[in-house]
Amino acid sequence: MTEAELVSDAIAAREDAETREALRESDASRCTHPQNVTLAGLEAQSPGPRPNDEQRARWRRRRELQATAARCYKCDRPLEKVWRVRVGFGYAFFGYHHGIVPWCCACASRTGMWGMRSCAQPCRGCGRLVVDTEYRGYSRLYTACSSNCRKLIHQELRKERKQPLGERVCGCCRKDFAPRRADQRYCSDGCRQRAYRQRKAKGRAP
Repeated sequence: MTEAELVSDAIAAREDAETREALRESDASRCTHPQNVTLAGLEAQSPGPRPNDEQRARWRRRRELQATAARCYKCDRPLEKVWRVRVGFGYAFFGYHHGIVPWCCACASRTGMWGMRSCAQPCRGCGRLVVDTEYRGYSRLYTACSSNCRKLIHQELRKERKQPLGERVCGCCRKDFAPRRADQRYCSDGCRQRAYRQRKAKGRAP
């Protein structure tokens, strides 16, 4: 290989390295990982108008009320009984926003949701009565009035799951066993199948 060919290969290798570095920097600038996303970047990508100071103040107030449920989102009255109502917040960033906020009894009485007042359940975190107006098609394990109470409830549930369950009596063979789950009723799969066959033979629902 001549000296001219060696020089040509060196120049081509350097150009390839510079091209790869430029592509790497371009990919890094387009990265949308949550750690690299900022509020200014979201606002720059948003096709709608930029939020002003009044809108930002409303957003801060909404997040505070969702966290504490101390006052009504609509009339700002102190809350003793919480109505959790889904409302719309308008267009912001990438589309129409909505969420669940606390209401008072007076604001709820002026709407069609007043008939749901008999469905009130006590909050497991603070004990206040909560009327959840959003039907999800399934029963909840607990009732929470705010996100702060929900965090406290999750901490309690984690502590309960870590506690030892103790010994139980098998529902089929009547022997003592150590359950691995809180809802375990039989000591083995054989006892579970045997109990199922017995219920089926008696005509009971499985």
